[in-house]
Amino acid sequence: MTSQPSTPTPIPTIADLAKVWTPWQTVLSDQTRLWLRGQAQALAALERFNEDWLRRRRAGVNAALAALDRMNATDDAAERNAIANAWATEAAGRWVEDMKSMADCMEAVTKETMASGGEAAERSASAAGGLRAAARATAAAARTSG
Repeated sequence: MTSQPSTPTPIPTIADLAKVWTPWQTVLSDQTRLWLRGQAQALAALERFNEDWLRRRRAGVNAALAALDRMNATDDAAERNAIANAWATEAAGRWVEDMKSMADCMEAVTKETMASGGEAAERSASAAGGLRAAARATAAAARTSG
C-alpha cells in the first residue's frame, strides 16, 4: 500500500493574519478599557466609603473622649450610667451608618460592574462576527492559494 504524498497546508500570509488579529485587538482593547474604567469607578466608590468611615471613626473617638471626661467629672453613678448609655446609643447609630455606607458602596460597585459587563458582552459579540468573517476569508484565501 503506497501512501499518497499529502498536500502541504498553505501558510497564511501576514495580510491573512492581520484580518484575524484586528477584531481580536478590538475585543482585547475594549475589554481592557472597560475593566480599567470599572476599576476607576470602584475605587471612587471605595474612596467615598473610606472618607465617610473615617469621619464616623473620628466622631466616635471624640464622643468617647467627651463621655469619658463627663463621667470622670461626676461622682453620681446614675449620671455616669446615663452618659455611658448615651455614648453607646450614638456608637450604635454610627455602626448602622457604617453598614448602610458599606451596602451603598457594594451596590455602586456591583451596578458598574454589571453595566460594564453588558457593554463588554455587546462589543465582544460584534467583534466575534468580524472574527468569523475574517476566518472565512482566511480559509478561502488558503484554499485558493493552495
